[in-house]
Amino acid sequence: MVIRHGDLGPWNSIWDGGQLIGFIDWDFAAPGHAIDDLAQLAWYAVPLRPVEQQRRASVTGSSTLQGRLHTLCAAYGEQPAAVIEALDALQSREAARIERLGRQGTELWAAFLARGDADEMLAEQCWIRSESQALLGTGRR
Repeated sequence: MVIRHGDLGPWNSIWDGGQLIGFIDWDFAAPGHAIDDLAQLAWYAVPLRPVEQQRRASVTGSSTLQGRLHTLCAAYGEQPAAVIEALDALQSREAARIERLGRQGTELWAAFLARGDADEMLAEQCWIRSESQALLGTGRR
């Protein structure tokens, strides 16, 4: 276990030219497994998300996503299948946490719940499950 960032994405990344130099905004830092931060980074930076969110990031297509996922995993020394498995578990846990804390009225989770984040997260989880073979390069679409 490590103290994981808990909100890794492009919005919390600091770059100097093409070099990642650090992460900011550690408000969601908590004990966890390092692979969960890598999975979250893959979710938002690859991005392992449905086509509409891919277009917003100007990154589309299974082969492009596959290449980006494999590059990220190689740089970190992790297997893409392990990252996708960790992301699946992370999405389940986070959606459940949004539901639980949001219904209790705990902010920021109440705002996340009202915004529909838990439902969107579970829909994205279904998308990743349906695309996992293409993302891993283990099957044809």
